[in-house]
Amino acid sequence: MKSGYTKEKILIWAKTYPEWTKRYLETVCTAGMLESGKPLRLYPIPYRYLSGGDEQFKLHQWITAGIIKNPDDARPESYKIDCDSILPTEYPMNLLREPTSE
Repeated sequence: MKSGYTKEKILIWAKTYPEWTKRYLETVCTAGMLESGKPLRLYPIPYRYLSGGDEQFKLHQWITAGIIKNPDDARPESYKIDCDSILPTEYPMNLLREPTSE
């Protein structure tokens, strides 16, 4: 993980449509939240170019990754992510399913 980044567990809420930039090539802005419930805006993420698909994540999936407050963005929820540290993990319980008695 890059220096200064903190490893966090993040639930992915949404990904934007990819946009092209001269600085980052094709990127997406991603919304999520920490386990504490704190909302996050993660940008830039070059989603299509993440390591051979091993670092690609889906909506409503938990990931662990290194993040750092984005010094160029005053919004409190805005963070940069260390894309090389992304590790997709489990999916949360399906909240649309009927509860079971298990």
